[in-house]
Amino acid sequence: MIKINKQGCTRTVLVLKNKVIKFPTLKSYELFLCGLLANIREGQTYNYLKNRKDLAKVIRYNRFGIFLIMERVDVCDNDEALELFEFVNEKYKNDEFKELMLSDCKPSNWGRKNGILVKIDYGD
Repeated sequence: MIKINKQGCTRTVLVLKNKVIKFPTLKSYELFLCGLLANIREGQTYNYLKNRKDLAKVIRYNRFGIFLIMERVDVCDNDEALELFEFVNEKYKNDEFKELMLSDCKPSNWGRKNGILVKIDYGD
């Protein structure tokens, strides 16, 4: 079954069984461009940091940002917000990529893969 998630501001996400596909939104030209850039940044960030276990895996992305395919993980829910924020703040306080990991820190940008917290939206 395919689910379409339009909650993001700059990207629309097709949710498949084991993968998600992120596309730039068509809400406006400016947001479309931001969505392209978010896909490019997320793909490049993953390529640079692919050994980290706390980033959801990017399987493939278009170098122009038209699409990005990522592994699907269980998204955190709003009930976990405080626990997530405290955990992430403590875990990454001395991490060299602290800014990346703490940017836009909200439950919908994090998920769990085999019980491990992973960031699923790191394109901004």
